[in-house]
Amino acid sequence: MQYVILTAKHHDGFSLFHTQQSDFSIEYAPYKKDIVREFVEAMRAEGLRIGLYFSLIDWHYPDYPAFTEADKPYQFGKFRQPTNSSVGALP
Repeated sequence: MQYVILTAKHHDGFSLFHTQQSDFSIEYAPYKKDIVREFVEAMRAEGLRIGLYFSLIDWHYPDYPAFTEADKPYQFGKFRQPTNSSVGALP
């Protein structure tokens, strides 16, 4: 093994690190510790290279459009748009 990759933020919005952008993170989960930091330190201690995947898509964000079966098949550029006036604003 030469490298390892960890999903630091999943497209469901959950972050495995502490962040001020959202309370949907490991900081507010029962474990509470920064798993990304622990992972990076442990992999470096073993001499492995590290990659972190961070999904820009965030299903947990309130303005992310809720896709339903009625929206299928998905057509590029024809997705329903958010209706909230806070589009683009960080939580």
